[in-house]
Amino acid sequence: MHGISARASRVSATLSLVSLILSFYLLQDQMGGKVAAGVLSILAVHEVGHLVLARRFNVPALWPIFIPWSGACILMLKETKDSFEQAWIGLGGPLFGVSATIALHCAGVCWHSKWLLSVALWGYSVHLLNLIPAGSLDGGHVAGFVGRWLFVPGAIVLFLVVWFAENLSVSGKVLFGLLLLHAFWCAAAFLAEKLGFKDAPKEQKLSIRSRRVVWLVFLCLIYVCAGGAILVNLQIEELMIESQETPETLLSQDYEKD
Repeated sequence: MHGISARASRVSATLSLVSLILSFYLLQDQMGGKVAAGVLSILAVHEVGHLVLARRFNVPALWPIFIPWSGACILMLKETKDSFEQAWIGLGGPLFGVSATIALHCAGVCWHSKWLLSVALWGYSVHLLNLIPAGSLDGGHVAGFVGRWLFVPGAIVLFLVVWFAENLSVSGKVLFGLLLLHAFWCAAAFLAEKLGFKDAPKEQKLSIRSRRVVWLVFLCLIYVCAGGAILVNLQIEELMIESQETPETLLSQDYEKD
C-alpha cells in the first residue's frame, strides 16, 4: 500500500477482513444475511473512497476496521498537508458510498426488491447524517475548508438528530456521545476565535474556484442523499401496499429465509 510496508499492509488487510466477517456474523442475527451484506458493502465502498483519495494526496492509510453497529473507520498514518486535502479525503467516502447506494437503489427498482431498497434507504440516510458539518464527521472535514462557521449549525443539527433518535444501541450512544463532544468542541473553538479569546488559524491561499468546487460537490451529495432517501422511502411504501406488508416485516422476511 502507498507509503506503508508490505508486511504492515498485509496485517492491516487481515485485520480488516476479520473485522468485516465479525461484523457480518453479528449483524445478520439482527437484520438478516442479505441486508447485512448490503449494508457492509456500502460501508466497505465508502471506506475505499477515503483510501483512494488519501493515496491521491500521498497520505498513507491502513485498511478499514469495521465496528459492529457503529460503522467503520480508517487510520491515516500522516496528517494531511492542509484543509484542502482533508476536505477531499473526507468527500471521498461519500462520493464512493453514495455511488454504491445509487447502484443498489437502481437494482432494487429494477428487480422490485424490498430488501435492496431498504439497504439503499439506509445508505442514503447514513451518508446524509455523515455529511452534517460537525466535528469528525466527513461533513466536518469539508467545513474545515469551505467555512469553519458551519461547525456551529452543524453541532446543533447533530444534537437534534441524537436527541430525537430512537432505539439507539449502547455502542450507538457511545459513538454519538463522542461525536457530539467533538462537534461542540469545534464549534466552541470557532466562536472563541471570533470573540478574540484565541488566535484564528492562518487562511490558506487557495483559489476561489477550489472552494466553489468543494462546495458544489458537498451540496450535490446532500441533495442526492436527501432526495434519494425520500424517493426510496416512497417506493418501499408502494411495494408494501402492493404486497399488503407492514414495515415490521420488511427486514424480518430476509431473517426468516436465512
